[in-house]
Amino acid sequence: MPKKIVYTTSLLRKDVETWITPYIEDLEHPSRETQLQFVEELKSQFDIINRKEEGRHRLQNIIQGKRIMTQYWNEFRLVFSEAELNKATEGEWSLARMMTILQNAWGTYSNISENVDTLARWSMEKETKLMIIKHIQHGQAVDHKATTTP
Repeated sequence: MPKKIVYTTSLLRKDVETWITPYIEDLEHPSRETQLQFVEELKSQFDIINRKEEGRHRLQNIIQGKRIMTQYWNEFRLVFSEAELNKATEGEWSLARMMTILQNAWGTYSNISENVDTLARWSMEKETKLMIIKHIQHGQAVDHKATTTP
């Protein structure tokens, strides 16, 4: 086995490690001799078969929950792009999975653009303001590092 493949196999864990063990122990002879062929073999064995459908399934299960908006937004954007859905519905999908308090605030605020990036920015700013108000109302000091959005 070429050195690059030997090194790569040393990094494998779990199911992939089990799959590669017969090759490492020389019980089977690999059908792939080059690094590119080896990577293709790994993909054929372990890669997601239908990334678009997997993305759509994951998207249905994403919610903001207790995460800050920035964390939720980063995951949402990535999975939404994998799902290859219509960009016109991105804002609606995003809003539907945000915290209820942000959904309610959005519903009462009529000047938000239909642009999903604007919605995300507005949500991050609104969440920061709500966190500051919550801290003030509960008599706690405000941690500006925790409430600052990138």
